[in-house]
Amino acid sequence: MTRVAVLYGGISAEREVSLSSGRQVIAALRAEGFDVTPVEVGPDLRTTLAALDPKPDAVFNALHGRFGEDGAIQGVLDWLGIPYTHSGVRASALAMDKAAAKAVFAAAGLPVAKGRVIDIAELDAADPLPRPYVVKPLNEGSSVGVSIMREGGNSRAAVLEGWRYGPQAMVEEYIPGRELTVGVMGGRAHEDAAQHGGLVDGHDCLDGDLGIGGVRRQRVSRKIRHGAVGRHRDQLLVGNAVGQQVAQMACQGL
Repeated sequence: MTRVAVLYGGISAEREVSLSSGRQVIAALRAEGFDVTPVEVGPDLRTTLAALDPKPDAVFNALHGRFGEDGAIQGVLDWLGIPYTHSGVRASALAMDKAAAKAVFAAAGLPVAKGRVIDIAELDAADPLPRPYVVKPLNEGSSVGVSIMREGGNSRAAVLEGWRYGPQAMVEEYIPGRELTVGVMGGRAHEDAAQHGGLVDGHDCLDGDLGIGGVRRQRVSRKIRHGAVGRHRDQLLVGNAVGQQVAQMACQGL
């Protein structure tokens, strides 16, 4: 029987989401007949390494955010010679670094929001961009730490007071509109994998059922999904170009 270790939890801001998704992965793998070893990851790397001895046949990486999706745990698993799900070190590090990923997309001629990387302390003196603009961490997943700065809205002081995401931030022009998250398989964007995000209850960022950083991912019904995809077919064509860049970054797996 194939023995699979599921890594979940972790030490990022998305720990609670990872715990939830990890439990679902564990249940699904066991239902399919795999010998599953749950490994709840915490701050002590030695404990995680001990849980991976003897080596499993493979690791299902259900970690979210920093140290889970940024190439860190991928490097550890490569060192140990254990196969794992999702992308490798280089692709994970590139994709998790918003500035680096944005540079790759811009180099490919894809449209990206105007903005720049700042020292977060710059917010104390003045707005780095005309309002409205977005402040976001460089290396966090989901919408963790994201703030939309509007006229008369969020104060820079409040963002600074709650900031715990490192000395730098990315600031970008605010682009209103709906969000489509599209799965990329075989180097192409797939309509049937589209998920839809929109505004609810007047919030700038949707709040997930698990409360992560203010974004909810809602799988839309077939009718709504196809309507949304139809209205955004040009963006899906761009998505295929993104798919090619995903391949260039060596993204792979689930």
